Amino acid sequence: MSITVLATFNVKADKVELFLETCRELTAHTQNDKGVESYELQRNSDDPNHFVFVERWASKADLDVHLETAHIKKAFPILLECSATEPKVQIFNKAF
Repeated sequence: MSITVLATFNVKADKVELFLETCRELTAHTQNDKGVESYELQRNSDDPNHFVFVERWASKADLDVHLETAHIKKAFPILLECSATEPKVQIFNKAF
């Protein structure tokens, strides 16, 4: 059963460009990960420093493998450095 992940980031104003560069690279690599059905970064139209990754994975196991890849391990410390607050990651299953 597929899952949806929402990963929310509030980015420091002076780190937005670094955040976006890192996300572009991460997204390019993640498109090749097993089980990724969609993986895109959304920007809040009312708050340009608020971003959400909207991800769909074929299974939780596929997400777990993604979280251990070199590209996520390279990107995540940079994403944390760019964040004004602790990122929030939520995993959802279809309700029906």
